[in-house]
Amino acid sequence: MLSLYNSEPFQKEYNDFKNRIDQITDLRVKSDLENLLFRLEQKVKSMDSQHVEMIISKQMKSLGSDFKDDIIELRRSIDKKLKDWDSK
Repeated sequence: MLSLYNSEPFQKEYNDFKNRIDQITDLRVKSDLENLLFRLEQKVKSMDSQHVEMIISKQMKSLGSDFKDDIIELRRSIDKKLKDWDSK
């Protein structure tokens, strides 16, 4: 079954974010980024779960743009904060 969380592109991006976050020395910035990464992970898992539920129930439900929008916003936020940190 398809899974965004287990997909190679997501895992690659997730691991890249995680590795970059691990190198941050400012604990406040690091903690904020770890929290964002955790939220991203949870949103992706929730979206996967909704997708599985939709398949099992054989009903086309709207996955809602809120999952997608939240995932996009979290990715952008993490990327921006990491770029800001790298430019210091």
